[in-house]
Amino acid sequence: MTGEDTYPVPLWEEVTGRRIRTEDGWLHYVDLGERGDPAAPVVVLLHKLGGWVADWRHVAEPIAARYRVVAVDLPGHGGSTMDERSPWAHPPSASANRVAELLAALGIERAHVMGNSLGGIVGVHLAVGRPELVVTLALVGVSLTERHSLERTLDNDRAVRHLFGPDWEPLSLGSAAADRAATDDPRILTEQDLSRHAAGRWVRPSERGVGLTGVAHLLPEVRVPTLVVNGVRAPYRTYDERARDSLPDVRIETIDEAGSFVHQERPAEVARHWQEFVAERGGGTGTGGR
Repeated sequence: MTGEDTYPVPLWEEVTGRRIRTEDGWLHYVDLGERGDPAAPVVVLLHKLGGWVADWRHVAEPIAARYRVVAVDLPGHGGSTMDERSPWAHPPSASANRVAELLAALGIERAHVMGNSLGGIVGVHLAVGRPELVVTLALVGVSLTERHSLERTLDNDRAVRHLFGPDWEPLSLGSAAADRAATDDPRILTEQDLSRHAAGRWVRPSERGVGLTGVAHLLPEVRVPTLVVNGVRAPYRTYDERARDSLPDVRIETIDEAGSFVHQERPAEVARHWQEFVAERGGGTGTGGR
C-alpha cells in the first residue's frame, strides 16, 4: 500500500487528513503524530455509524500531548472511498481488517483502540481477530448486541425505512436523532447529519453488518483490559451488565449529563477516564513508527 493525497477534514481545523490504498479502496485517516513524537504510544480512534474522524477531535487534542493519535474513517465513511458500490451488508470484521492494514502501512505494531458505536464493535473484532495489535480497548457508547437473524434485520429495515431515501441515502434525522442519541445538543445533531450524508449508502449496510454479525459472543474472547464508557442517558447502558459478566477484564464508567455520544458531549471527561484507565491497566504501550 502507498500513501496518496492529503484530504481536508470537515470541522477539524488545522488538521490534515491522508488516504492510503487498501485491498478494496482508499482509507482516510488523521495522524496527530505528525505534529509530535511519532514513536509515542499509539491510540486509534474509530467513529460511530455514519460518523467520521472529526467526531473525536475534542478527545484527540488533549490526549495527543502524550500519545500518537490516529483517527480513522471506516470504509465508506467520511473521506474513505471504496472501489465498489456499497454491499447489502458490510461486516465489522471487514472494517477491522482495513484498520489492521492501515496500522501495518504506518509501521504501528501495537495500539490502544477506542471506538464509539460502530467503531467500538470494529474494535472488538480487531481485539479478537488480531489480538497482537491491541493493547487496551475502550468502548464508548457501544451496543454489545447479539447476532440478529435475517428476518429481524429485514424487520429493522422496514422500521427505519422512513429515515432513508429511495436508494438508501440517509435523510436528515431531525427529532429522531435526539431520541436515538439521547442528546438534545443541536451542534452534535447537526454534525451527525453532515457525517451521515458523507457516508451515504454505507450507513445502512454497515448497520446490517453489525446486526447480522453481532458482538456479544466475542466478548469473552477479548483478552485485553477494556474500558466501557456511557453517558447516563445512553440507551446502551443496558449492556453494562453484559459487559461486566462477559469481558474478562473490564472497568465501567458512567458520565453525567450525556447520552450515546458522550465523547462529543463531555470530551474532557472521556479523555480523563481513558488516560487514567490506560495508566492503571495499560500494561505495554503502543509502538509508533513510520
